[in-house]
Amino acid sequence: MGKAALIIVFGTVLYIGVSQTSSQNTQDGVAEVKVEFQENTLASEIARSAFAMAQRKARSIEASADSVVALLNGHSGKTTGTYQGGTFEYSASKRSNNMILINAKGFFGDESHELQRSFSVSHLPETSWTYGCSASGANFVDIKGIGLGDPSGLINNESAISFSDTTNIVYMKAQVGGRVDRIDDVSFLTSTGELVTLTEPDTLGSRSMGYFQADLGPASWVAVDVDVPSWNNGARGFVAYAHRDLSTPTFSEGRYLDVRMYHYGHTETFEIPTTTSPRTVHVDFVMYDKDDDGRTVTMTIEAGALSESITIGTPNLDRELAIETVSLENVPGDVSTILVSIYSNDSLYWKMAHLYTDGCS
Repeated sequence: MGKAALIIVFGTVLYIGVSQTSSQNTQDGVAEVKVEFQENTLASEIARSAFAMAQRKARSIEASADSVVALLNGHSGKTTGTYQGGTFEYSASKRSNNMILINAKGFFGDESHELQRSFSVSHLPETSWTYGCSASGANFVDIKGIGLGDPSGLINNESAISFSDTTNIVYMKAQVGGRVDRIDDVSFLTSTGELVTLTEPDTLGSRSMGYFQADLGPASWVAVDVDVPSWNNGARGFVAYAHRDLSTPTFSEGRYLDVRMYHYGHTETFEIPTTTSPRTVHVDFVMYDKDDDGRTVTMTIEAGALSESITIGTPNLDRELAIETVSLENVPGDVSTILVSIYSNDSLYWKMAHLYTDGCS
């Protein structure tokens, strides 16, 4: 017996049971409800099957997000077909360089069902972004995070990060970092109902301290659910990156790093555009494995003869995660090279450096 037939039989049985225990309705009304239930159930099943078809086709080639979108959409902008007595269609759009959005629809009788899910076309993540002063679309990234570790052994594994202003968010990236070799899967859910489940970490970074990450649509919050064995062997932090389109031009460059420090430091060199007047340069430091156990970390920005440093001893986003911003004011307009450094007296993982300026003039 096919899946469609099983669903119809199930619907018939459910209808009989409900009829025996509920108040009497007219025969026409009951029949109409029964047909609507069966058609809606089958339309939902067809939509899920169409999404699975699109996923299989996307996995059949190793190509860029643009190429996968072209394959799924074909010449007409969508793929259509028949399935289990109904019809389906699916299409895709590019969300980022390694993520697409699949839109699948199922139709049966008078009912229809639509399903939208993000799909990663590669486990090779973007290693950086650069938004120049004349960038169209996204030109700035807003970073928020929550530490996932707890010294008692309890795990805050259903945490949510909120963004109060969503009007200019182009897309979002969600990231869980930690002992990814001991995490089975990570699920991200947004306020719009978008759900992405990852079963493999990104290859950027060691499996002993790498991360899972996914690109998501604009949302007012994103939540994470991660199953970990204990605070010492699982997730360290949950970070969300909201890529925004600001009305004021700015320069923004971010780098996903995999730098582990233990009694030594590391320096990254950034090139920024020159301007006609001095400006302020900011750098966001995202650091995993930042325990509150006496270890310290010093972050420094250098621009020509100017420099600014801060030193912290405790994680500012709960155990195991710190996101700190260092700002250097009055950087001369003719300075184009910025040195960004970090030093730790104990184990620490520098996972992200985000440099941005106040304006471009």
